[in-house]
Amino acid sequence: MTKILWAETADICCIRAEGHAGYNPGNDIVCAAISALMQTLYAAMESVCHAMVAERHSDGRMFVVAYKEGAGKREIETLFRGILCGLTLIAEEYADCVQMERLMHDCGRGQ
Repeated sequence: MTKILWAETADICCIRAEGHAGYNPGNDIVCAAISALMQTLYAAMESVCHAMVAERHSDGRMFVVAYKEGAGKREIETLFRGILCGLTLIAEEYADCVQMERLMHDCGRGQ
C-alpha cells in the first residue's frame, strides 16, 4: 500500500508518498500515476513557480516540500492543491492500494 502524507501551513506545503501500491507488481499503474504527479509537482514548483523546493526520493518513497515565499505564493498554493486533488482522486479510485492522511504539521521534511 502507498501512504500519502501531506500538510500545508502558512510557510510550506509538502507531500510524502511511501510504499508500493501493489496494484499490479512490475506493471503498477497506481504507483506510476502517483510518481508522475509527485515528479510533476517538484518540476513545476521549480520551473513554473520558481519556488524554493526540495525533493528526496528512493525506491518506493518520494518527498516534496515547497516553501511559500514572495510573489509566487498563490501559484505555489494553487499548484500544490491541484496535484493534491489528483492524488486524492487516485486514492478514492484505488482505496485498497492508497491511503491519504493530512498532517497538522510539516511532513517530517523527508525523514
